Amino acid sequence: MIFDVGGSTTDISVLSQMEGGGKAMIKQNSIRWAAQRLAFATRYSKNFQSVLLRMCEKKKIKIEGLNTTPSKYNENTAPFYFEQLIDRLEDSDFPDFYRLIAAECNELMSVNLYVTGLIMYYAGQLTLKMREEMLRSEDVPVIVKNMPPKIYIAFAGKGARIFDWFDAINPKAANEYYTQMFIRGIGGMERAKSTITPINFPSEIIKINAFKKENNADVKYEVSKGLAIPTFKSKILVPKEKQAIEILGEEGFCVYTPSGEMKYLDFSNSVTPEMMEHLGAYFVNNPQPGKPPCPRFMDFADLFYKVSSSTFGFNMKQEEFIAGFNNMNIEAAIKQDPDYIEAQKKRKETKEFGYVAPIFVMEGIKFFEERILKAIKIKNEVLCSGKNIKTTIRLLVPVGRWSAYSTFHQWSKYNSSMLLCKWK
Repeated sequence: MIFDVGGSTTDISVLSQMEGGGKAMIKQNSIRWAAQRLAFATRYSKNFQSVLLRMCEKKKIKIEGLNTTPSKYNENTAPFYFEQLIDRLEDSDFPDFYRLIAAECNELMSVNLYVTGLIMYYAGQLTLKMREEMLRSEDVPVIVKNMPPKIYIAFAGKGARIFDWFDAINPKAANEYYTQMFIRGIGGMERAKSTITPINFPSEIIKINAFKKENNADVKYEVSKGLAIPTFKSKILVPKEKQAIEILGEEGFCVYTPSGEMKYLDFSNSVTPEMMEHLGAYFVNNPQPGKPPCPRFMDFADLFYKVSSSTFGFNMKQEEFIAGFNNMNIEAAIKQDPDYIEAQKKRKETKEFGYVAPIFVMEGIKFFEERILKAIKIKNEVLCSGKNIKTTIRLLVPVGRWSAYSTFHQWSKYNSSMLLCKWK
């Protein structure tokens, strides 16, 4: 699975080894979820300017308007200067940059866990869907059907560095987080056991960031590099059907049949442009009585909060999460999406509705914009106003490749390598 992470979109390609030595591209599409989400969040980080200035001083970098007069740094220009510094750093500089962010802007680390975790959870959902399609296909040999695939996930594109942030702080914890997100995306451990074959059980279930070089030095390569296989060794087989396979990604959705019968769909069910066109009419979100409003997204949010709060002190009240779940109203949100509105306009001209998106990812976008950004913005406003009644002091202590946080009153460990504490 190749995720080409750009600024605003992530392009996804899935390759599978075929009988006779060929490799088949069994999926290729895009989701509107990428590194730009993280860059946008820098405007709400109180200490981010200080981090940029310290890195510039350390590397002797001059950026007009950032560390020259007059200063042009403000909330609106923070993402721009973030990109400017990224473009000037050497490959070996990034781990130090990420550790500095963790020490001074831990809210950005939490945002990073949200953005990258959502992609990994979606990767698990895709894997389940691909496996189900292979088992359903009459063209797949029985021996292949009886042998669940091993999963190698590669990240490409400039935005792929977002998957290095957590790894620079705690490699073991990062691998555990992304693996668990992937397994949850499949539907849990029991479902995963029948869907995939571990790379090296129990130490390595899937290979994350496969083919990565030291310091991710080749990160700017495109998805095409993953397809550049010597013709004398293999060949790429492209599906005859041009319509991309997209997944629903959420439970509680149903379709109405021509006879009026309501049929509930599994989260791994395909979702088509035709279904999206009739969203709210024949394709509806109608959770069964007693069922939560968005169980797959809630499952993702559960792991995200557990790790981000215990590791980077992410502080968002439980009632905020619950309010976000209960007020998801994803049907209305999708219909207000500019791309959806544009597809409706073009429908009259082309006779085709050209909009399709995984519901799970759309839920992630809505929750991020309405809840996650709001949480870090409020924290920033409180800190800037000087009204916060308790002070948190973080002491950066070098420990091998990563850092630890020491505290005065209470020590707590995370995966035996991260110490978190608060001094009140």
